[in-house]
Amino acid sequence: MSVIGIFRQQSAARWRSPLVSPIGLERLQRCPMMLEYPHNNWRVMILSMISLSIALLFGFLVLAVIWILVGWNARVACRKPGWTISFTPNGVSFEPRHDRYQKVAEVITTLSSASLVFIPGSKLAAHPHLSSFALVLLGFSVLYCVLFMALLTFFYEKFLYDQYSYRPWKYGLVNALGFGGLLCFAIAYAALAIGAGLAATS
Repeated sequence: MSVIGIFRQQSAARWRSPLVSPIGLERLQRCPMMLEYPHNNWRVMILSMISLSIALLFGFLVLAVIWILVGWNARVACRKPGWTISFTPNGVSFEPRHDRYQKVAEVITTLSSASLVFIPGSKLAAHPHLSSFALVLLGFSVLYCVLFMALLTFFYEKFLYDQYSYRPWKYGLVNALGFGGLLCFAIAYAALAIGAGLAATS
């Protein structure tokens, strides 16, 4: 018997000890590299931490950048004579658009929430750096879409009683939450697609 065969038997016997839970053993069986090369655990952990840091940075940056850019452009536009931020430009009702925006945000929230539950128990867990990156972005997507729906409705209700209450910073925030949630969702699913392709070829 080769040295590698002996090492695999010893590793498998060690991980079958009562100290390892059935869930932990199932995860180890999905990722045999952890049994064969325990020193790779540190590499996987470091990659996962880097992925988490990048996802957190991207999640906050995408909101801040869109908010600043859109809010600043709206503020510059409002300095022109006769220009204001309004939900009803030229008297066009906002109700139909409000319903469409809410439905789109609800679909993204539902898909992101379902993915947060599904991914940890899927084969994508064999690539923790990609799955952790996607999970964080999906969490941002749910947060941003929920805030988008709530603040959009709140700002609109306030606008109905005060047409000058919808300020440029509110306009920028609503756009940042909506497009930020959409971008986080799209990039998270792109990462999941890459992870699924790697899992299929491994």
